Amino acid sequence: MRTPQQIISGQQLAVVIQHTSLFDKYEFSKIREEKILERLRNAEQALEEENLEQALVEFNKVIFYDKTIPEVFVEKAEIYIKLCDFSSAITCFKQALHLKSPV
Repeated sequence: MRTPQQIISGQQLAVVIQHTSLFDKYEFSKIREEKILERLRNAEQALEEENLEQALVEFNKVIFYDKTIPEVFVEKAEIYIKLCDFSSAITCFKQALHLKSPV
């Protein structure tokens, strides 16, 4: 769960982004993409080390940056199955299906 300070800083960030140039928005997007790739690499490494909890943490950080990547939810669901948390697995699979289904 995010702290109030994190929520407020996120709102301030949104205000700053609204008042930036096109170049600044591009730079912000590039930084965001780099963060996502870094977290995906960290998740992959955690999975290789069979550190499922850390992999979940890393996938959650990816979702923080981009909630529209269905594969991340599928990966999380598979981890939850290994942890025998079937309710969370179902929730993640449903989210992935929702993102993949045409609107």
